[in-house]
Amino acid sequence: MALIKGNDLNNVLRGTSLADIIYGYGGADTIYGYDGDDRISGGTG
Repeated sequence: MALIKGNDLNNVLRGTSLADIIYGYGGADTIYGYDGDDRISGGTG
């Protein structure tokens, strides 16, 4: 869920599902602030 909604800055900051960041589902993309496409795809770049 959080990945798809990651393009919403509010969701990134609040961590809709903190586990998504901890488990690394696109975590690097979100933390390093890549564009929305990367967050949605969950890729690492």
